[in-house]
Amino acid sequence: MLKEIVYWTYRFFSNLRCSQKKKDDDGRWDSTMFVSVCLFTNVLTLLNVLEKHSNIAILEKIPITTKYEFSSWVCIILIMIPFIAIVYSRYFRKDKLSKILEEYAAKSKKLLRFGSFLVFCYILLTWVGFFMSLD
Repeated sequence: MLKEIVYWTYRFFSNLRCSQKKKDDDGRWDSTMFVSVCLFTNVLTLLNVLEKHSNIAILEKIPITTKYEFSSWVCIILIMIPFIAIVYSRYFRKDKLSKILEEYAAKSKKLLRFGSFLVFCYILLTWVGFFMSLD
């Protein structure tokens, strides 16, 4: 499923880059960041649900307070680095991305439409679930 998300996210951002006439960037960095943020949001949603239904206070121990504090930014960057590294090294290196693009070029239009629908649902459910878990 993550490969499907990676493919459609890359396709969206690469088409966006082409429409903006930016030839130096093919959308890999934007796609990596978007997929990493979605995965991080899923982890936060799970932690929120876990905290609601148990007596464990995990998120209180993370020193993120406001967007104006330097320590909050450092903490977010340190938390996001593993997500970014895993997503980039697993899917967005040139050799791996070209294999994914070749694989999806051979799929039928019906499967591609179904895959894009699933990715749209995943992104929608990721953000709706996250905001619903906040209270």
